[in-house]
Amino acid sequence: MKKRKYLTTINYAFHKGLSIALLLIYPAITGIIIIIFCFGKYYFSIERIYKSDLNITLPKIQRLLLNEQEESFTGDGSQVIIYLTDEKAGSTYNTAKEKKIEYAVKKTLSDLKVKYEWYPNFKEKYYWKMHVKNGGFDTVYILYFPQIRKVYVVRNSI
Repeated sequence: MKKRKYLTTINYAFHKGLSIALLLIYPAITGIIIIIFCFGKYYFSIERIYKSDLNITLPKIQRLLLNEQEESFTGDGSQVIIYLTDEKAGSTYNTAKEKKIEYAVKKTLSDLKVKYEWYPNFKEKYYWKMHVKNGGFDTVYILYFPQIRKVYVVRNSI
């Protein structure tokens, strides 16, 4: 039985004279994959999608906790995003509690079959904003709970 001399692809390449080609191709392919991954992560970020689609600036995401949405071909439908942030709510947020918003948020979470443990505690202090876009077809509620630094972004699309 003949013994194999080549333990790795690099050893084989050196033996066959392909060393320069492999030493250039492997890092180039790896670099291209890393660039595509980083670009995709930025391009498809939650903040960018809401900014480009609906012209809504969200508080900076520190750590994503939950991202649930309806499965649809067009990407429309309801969605809830829950995350932590270090930013404070701006002066454009409303401070008075609003029962209609609480009901709409709970209904959307229920429709999406989100576990009850993820529901916001409306007994706590919260700030809110409501954006109505696309002639009323998109309604986005942004709720900020300062004690726990949690942001709820709830989107209803028809």
